[in-house]
Amino acid sequence: MLRSVFRVVEDIEEVYLYTDELTYEEDVVPTIVNHKLHQRLKIKGYEGAFTVFNETYLFVFATSLLSNTKKYWVNLTYLDPNPKRYLRIAWPWLITTLTLIGIAGLLFLFRDTSIQPLGLRPTLPVMLLLGALTLISFLALVYRSEDKLVFCSQYGRTNLIELAYKNPNSMEFQNFVRELVRRIAQAKTESLQKESERLAGELREHRRLRDVRILPEKEYERSKANILSYHPKSNPTSRINIH
Repeated sequence: MLRSVFRVVEDIEEVYLYTDELTYEEDVVPTIVNHKLHQRLKIKGYEGAFTVFNETYLFVFATSLLSNTKKYWVNLTYLDPNPKRYLRIAWPWLITTLTLIGIAGLLFLFRDTSIQPLGLRPTLPVMLLLGALTLISFLALVYRSEDKLVFCSQYGRTNLIELAYKNPNSMEFQNFVRELVRRIAQAKTESLQKESERLAGELREHRRLRDVRILPEKEYERSKANILSYHPKSNPTSRINIH
């Protein structure tokens, strides 16, 4: 599942965060599974599996109808332990759906009277068409709307873990989130890294995720700029030990 990879990448040319040889951490092999969460949203064709393993890593498997399957792992040391909830409602589709339901309701209400809203008679083809349009609009509303809990990287502020909110149920979801937050805090404590080492390690983590096509290039560059902004500018010749 996880193949061992050891890669050496180019020098970092930035003045404030420099190292002679930036290396990737060897891909870890899951020997201990600590906690799991399985999520599924049938209407979106989404399925996600999240596995905390070896105390300080999280493996992610996510797939949906209109996006590529993602398989990757992250080091919990470089995550922010304070997740944020993102709730986005596709308002145009919600308004469209409610409007279509309203029209269908009016046509049904006045089906036996001479007063016909919009000059339409509630014939079977008309009602079927309205039903089909309402269903399409509702599916678009569900697919375009989002309710998720996001864990981002500590310094890069990049969304690395996205969990469907309260899925599969509130209890399982909350238990997993509490465990994940605890593991992140524990990983940071046990890493015994200085801030400069964490900056270099997180930059390495973002680059690895970019190279395996989890992070787009533009997102990686934004994250890199955020990480570099935390490094002290008073000592531009300082080097960071990332090994």
